[in-house]
Amino acid sequence: VPEHPRWLAYELLPDGELGAERVLHDGRRFAGTAPGGADGIEVHPSGTVLSAGPGGVYAFAPDGALLGILHHGSAVSNVELDLAGDALYVTAGRR
Repeated sequence: VPEHPRWLAYELLPDGELGAERVLHDGRRFAGTAPGGADGIEVHPSGTVLSAGPGGVYAFAPDGALLGILHHGSAVSNVELDLAGDALYVTAGRR
């Protein structure tokens, strides 16, 4: 929801089903600050969570702490890492 961006994490059960939901990061302070919202997500082999968010790509520690924002200046809709985790690909609007 653009008015209340938040990133969710789910427990993965042994049978592959989803368990309990928790808020990984509450992004209300970013709502309306830039175009876009919480969207595409990727996990780096290190455990860092990368996600589209208002105005750029957000990096979170596994516990949800915000590590930083790569400001793009337009709505970012998705992120993807290459197989080695060395390159980040971003789909976004025009600057």
